[in-house]
Amino acid sequence: MRIRDMIITALLCVIAAAPLAAHGAPPEADYPELLYRDSAVEAVSKHDQTTIAYAVFGDEFGEITERVSRHQAYFVPADEALADWDDEGLANEELGALAERHIATGPVAEQPLEYVESFTTLDGETISVAIDDRGRPLLNGEVTVVESIRLAYGYMHIIDGRLDG
Repeated sequence: MRIRDMIITALLCVIAAAPLAAHGAPPEADYPELLYRDSAVEAVSKHDQTTIAYAVFGDEFGEITERVSRHQAYFVPADEALADWDDEGLANEELGALAERHIATGPVAEQPLEYVESFTTLDGETISVAIDDRGRPLLNGEVTVVESIRLAYGYMHIIDGRLDG
C-alpha cells in the first residue's frame, strides 16, 4: 500500500506542476543570439551598431541605470537612425528626458517583446508593440526592432528609429 501511495503522490505532483511549467518564461533560445553579462551601458558601448547612441546617451544611460534598481529594457537607436540627427543644441536635461523615453521597466524588461502588447517608458510615454510581416517587433507602428539582446538585468533592443515622435 505504501508504494502505491507514493506513486499516486508523485503523479499528482507532476500533474499539478505541468500548468506552471507550461506558462513559464519563454526559452532563451527563442530570443537573442548574444548574451551580454555586462551592464546596459557596457553593452551599448560594445555593440557595433550603437556607437553614435553611446556617444550621445552613454552618460544619461549610466545615470539612469544607477537610479533605477529594477530590470530595464533599453531601446537603443541604431547608428543609421542617428546619423543625420543633430544633438548639439540639446541641454543635458533634454538629453536625459530623451534617454528616459528609450528605457522601460516592468514586464517589457523581463521577457521578449513578442509577449508584450505595450509598455510605459520612464518618462511616462506608452509605446505599443505589434509584430510586423517579417516577425519583428514594431513599436508605435513605425519603429522596428532589428535586434534584441538579453542582458544580465533586462534587454537591449536595437531599433531603426527614435521614440521621440
